[in-house]
Amino acid sequence: MGREVKRVPLDFDWPLEKTWEGYLSPYSEYWRECPFCNGIGLNRITSSGRYCECCGGDGGIWLTPEWKAKDDAWEPTDPPIGEGWQVWEIVSEGSPVSPVFATKEALVDYLVSEGHMRSSSQAFADAGWAPSMFVANGKCAHDVDTVELMNQCKAVQETGGM
Repeated sequence: MGREVKRVPLDFDWPLEKTWEGYLSPYSEYWRECPFCNGIGLNRITSSGRYCECCGGDGGIWLTPEWKAKDDAWEPTDPPIGEGWQVWEIVSEGSPVSPVFATKEALVDYLVSEGHMRSSSQAFADAGWAPSMFVANGKCAHDVDTVELMNQCKAVQETGGM
């Protein structure tokens, strides 16, 4: 969960912050939140860790077993691969959160323009992924900025500093 660099076509045109259609099951419209547990999957009266008898702990009910079987067989599809560089959020199903750039350097410049330090932006672009948050040594970093803090901690560990 966090942020990820995806390589997409330079002309990739998907709305920012809109979940990629290939990550959404076309069968989810045939699923309803369980009315007995309000979607949490546990017995709401005791909340003792016992699964809801109605939905079996799934938190929802399929309209028919056939729709559940179709959803179980469904596989998500990634966006097309290309030469472009784009940041995606992967906390939910996944959606682009930056424009597409022709080079890694242009992506780094964009992240800097968005308020991230250049060193953090470069570390993120090189790693290709960053968790939503990372806490170490009294410091807390979010998204793109986590990679640099993680690298600092790794370097200290490798030198025997922790």
